[in-house]
Amino acid sequence: MIGVVVAGNFDIRALDRGALNRLLAAHSAAVTVEQARTAQARTMETGLAQLRTVAPGAEVVVSPMTGAVEVVKNDRGALTAPAPGRAGLDIVLDFVRAHADVYGLTPADISGLHFLGESRSRATGLRMVRVEQRVNGLSVFQSDTRFVLDREGRLIRSVGLLVPGAVAGAPPALPKLGAAEALAAAMRSVGIELDAARTRTETEGTEVRVALEDPRISDGVRSELVYFPVAPGVLVLAWSQITFTRGPADWYTLVDAATGTLLWRKNIKAHASTQDARFSVYVQGDGATPADSPAPQSPTPIAGPGAGTQFPAIGRTVVSMLAVQDLTASPNGWIPDGGTTTTGTRPPPAASATIISVNAKASVRGPGDLLERARCMARDQL
Repeated sequence: MIGVVVAGNFDIRALDRGALNRLLAAHSAAVTVEQARTAQARTMETGLAQLRTVAPGAEVVVSPMTGAVEVVKNDRGALTAPAPGRAGLDIVLDFVRAHADVYGLTPADISGLHFLGESRSRATGLRMVRVEQRVNGLSVFQSDTRFVLDREGRLIRSVGLLVPGAVAGAPPALPKLGAAEALAAAMRSVGIELDAARTRTETEGTEVRVALEDPRISDGVRSELVYFPVAPGVLVLAWSQITFTRGPADWYTLVDAATGTLLWRKNIKAHASTQDARFSVYVQGDGATPADSPAPQSPTPIAGPGAGTQFPAIGRTVVSMLAVQDLTASPNGWIPDGGTTTTGTRPPPAASATIISVNAKASVRGPGDLLERARCMARDQL
């Protein structure tokens, strides 16, 4: 919206060093974090060396924030031998158990991996197996990891953030703050003060719903406890919440369930363009699909290169973007409302250096499990 200043996305691990240090002091001694970081790096180095004996060329990419492995790959080939006919999850678990040190996982961590699903490409035969970490029955934030297998059952790579030593680093699932208090802290960070006297909580299975009598909040806020990886060896119990507002932003937030510190925040609302942008272009007979040229019908079987055949030219057509644009692929059209220039989808260098994991694509409101959709989107990495 033009003229409205909206709070930005936030990740305490990347954007507020002072708050991060205070959080670590509240949950763990600094020396413990450094010891965990050093021990974790050594374990992974040993695991990578062992993996390279069976998969020369194996490489890993490590998260600078949590020390977790983001990517395991082998540009020279596969990570495992062919395993036609085997279940994808069995292949994945066998690999992770055999090379647990690469991921920094303990047997307890591996036992806590939760199968999310498997998909297969009909065209290529590639399979993708998805798992996430769970500790004490709770999800570890952004631990959703994808393992890619080829049609012969060879593991090609893994992409995700399985947290090393998650079981040992997680506190008991006993929050000191309730969901309503966490929501108040999250909304305060975006300039919305909530009246505690006008909120109530309702339990729905493992989730808590915070109901509010506040005209600025459009729905009840579904809340659940998760573990937020702060640093090597340190996980924080946090309230994960999605708040839909009647303002310019909807918020996916995580708040420390012990101190009320904001850990992570993302605006998940997308705004579709409402200005009628019109362009004079060459289109096909349907008035929307671009023509291949001002003199279409090429390529053609009757006119080869140099044949001298020229098909009749067509005139331009004025097309309204409101009628033809894809709101999913390009909600703002070619130029955002109020803008005068086109911009690419890539963030500027400064933004890409600081946003790090605050990177989910914007979500628009619609049917289905909104909390799960937003959570899955937020797990995607840059």
